[in-house]
Amino acid sequence: MFDVTIQQYVLMKALEYLEPTVGKNNTGLGDNCISMKTTGNNSIEMYTTNTLEFTKLETITTSVNTTIDQAPYVDFKRFKGIISSIPGNEIVTLKANVNDLLISFSLKKPIKLVGCNNGMICLPTNQFASSDTITIPTGIIQQGVN
Repeated sequence: MFDVTIQQYVLMKALEYLEPTVGKNNTGLGDNCISMKTTGNNSIEMYTTNTLEFTKLETITTSVNTTIDQAPYVDFKRFKGIISSIPGNEIVTLKANVNDLLISFSLKKPIKLVGCNNGMICLPTNQFASSDTITIPTGIIQQGVN
């Protein structure tokens, strides 16, 4: 069962990085949701997608997670709104409860965020064979460095 403890400011920074690729759920595919999964090595993997592009990141948690568990998909904007209302020095606990996500901090009663029923778009897979090489013009890399 998904159960994560993480510092609020770390979670907020991750949500800021993920926000540009959150979809608007225009087609009902669930692209307005966030996917969170424990990795089994004391970190959490999160991603968002807008059906054209995606952002995926991994961040360290304060709890020890030795299993790989998926959190229910929840609306990104609601989730971020709740997390942003929590003081930055708090430790936040995220727990799965069937298809809901319980968000708690301090000794306050948990906030229940109802999960999305329409699922979520999967991350794209690598389309290139591992033996294929990709050539990038040096001018593009030079512009990126400068």
